[in-house]
Amino acid sequence: IVACLLPHCKQHEKETDAYLFTTVDIINIIGSQAVSKNLGQSRVFAQLNLNAGKKSTNFRTALDYFEAGISFLQGDYWNDQYELTLSLFEAAATANYSGGRHDQVAIQTNKIFSMARSFEDKFKSYCLYINVLAIGNTEKAMEQLYHLLKSLGEDIKPNTINAPMAMVDFSSLKQMLGGARKDVLLQLPPMTDRNKLMAMKLMAMLVLYYNQQMTHLSGYFSCKMIRMSIQHGHCEDTVFALSVFACATMNFLGDTNEAASLAKCALSMSRLYNSEQLIPRIYSLIYGGVLCFTQPMATSLPPMLKACRI
Repeated sequence: IVACLLPHCKQHEKETDAYLFTTVDIINIIGSQAVSKNLGQSRVFAQLNLNAGKKSTNFRTALDYFEAGISFLQGDYWNDQYELTLSLFEAAATANYSGGRHDQVAIQTNKIFSMARSFEDKFKSYCLYINVLAIGNTEKAMEQLYHLLKSLGEDIKPNTINAPMAMVDFSSLKQMLGGARKDVLLQLPPMTDRNKLMAMKLMAMLVLYYNQQMTHLSGYFSCKMIRMSIQHGHCEDTVFALSVFACATMNFLGDTNEAASLAKCALSMSRLYNSEQLIPRIYSLIYGGVLCFTQPMATSLPPMLKACRI
């Protein structure tokens, strides 16, 4: 049966989902022991489980597929099937995080930390681990973020950054981007430096944690991210940084008009990315923190509702 179904799993995407799930469900009923002496077949079945898990819309079902995929890995799989193995462990850790199984996240990320070949290959797992850590101890999570940033060449000492310094930085960047000058952000090329992309991601996490504490460091790091984007190009986290800076311009500098202009610039940049995950991150800041004060509330409610639904 599996042999008959497998060819259909390689056809056009829209036509294969039903075949894929049916095939993988049958494979998993058979189990890994049935192909324990066939390395090639085991690899195919592990890959199909990974594909099915990625297509699943339910994280519990996805986790079952990822864990089944791991069970099909044989031999020295971290060396012989490195990319597949890394993808399965990353996907399982992410699904476990979504399901609140933080002990399993720790087990799987620690495995990745010990076996992955590079900092970049460990990066997604670092972010997951820090998110879990932040649930119980935000300060410890932020310490880990600073440690990782140092590994990427960003040696930042937060204790040396006081509120007056942050205000000077806010004012300087606001002047740099004043009026039509912010249009330069929309003309930037995409960021391609992998280290800078990872640093932007880590700083975005810091911004989120500091934003919850309502401290000047949230705005300070958003400024740093925007300046990095001006130098190295934009990415999704640039949009988030612009949204935070728009709020900082409103709350710390009291410039409602410029805050609204920055918020609209962030919205324009967000359209460069076909990413739904951006919407909840930025709409609450743009519409709930800025535009609701500069335009009728009724115009802000639909996008905020959209963000909630996502």
